[in-house]
Amino acid sequence: MLMRDDRFKGERGVAAVEFAIVGSLLFLILFGIVQFGIALNRSQGLQAAAREGARLGALPGTTVATIGDRVRESVSIVSGASLSPTCPANPSSMALDEGCIRLQRRSPGGSLTPVNGSATKPCDEQSGATIVVSVFYRSQIAVPLWKSQNLTLSGEGEFACEA
Repeated sequence: MLMRDDRFKGERGVAAVEFAIVGSLLFLILFGIVQFGIALNRSQGLQAAAREGARLGALPGTTVATIGDRVRESVSIVSGASLSPTCPANPSSMALDEGCIRLQRRSPGGSLTPVNGSATKPCDEQSGATIVVSVFYRSQIAVPLWKSQNLTLSGEGEFACEA
């Protein structure tokens, strides 16, 4: 005959409660890792696209429009169509899932000047200069059970102008 022990009668369902507590924490960490991985991948993609644009911009005869096109073609993880050719003074003020491309020329003295206009050839105007391409993108990290965080991801490339 089986004897029933009444000592454990009040502990019924404890495993389910423990799993609910530990499981929610585990899912929070798991989704956080995935979301931060996506943000890191986007940041690396922006860095590579900015380098591609700067590499092309360093060649003589390259226009601002061609540099912007190369950056848009090189971005793989975000929509290239959402990258505007002009950046606001503060890229953090852009809406989510929007980005921009900033072109600047660094003179031999070290000062940065913006490069604008589709006909402008940034490396034809000054010898010893470098072309600096910066790409910004507003993104969001959304982790379940946690507050969503807005980020401004960026990448930058700089190459010396070739003669």
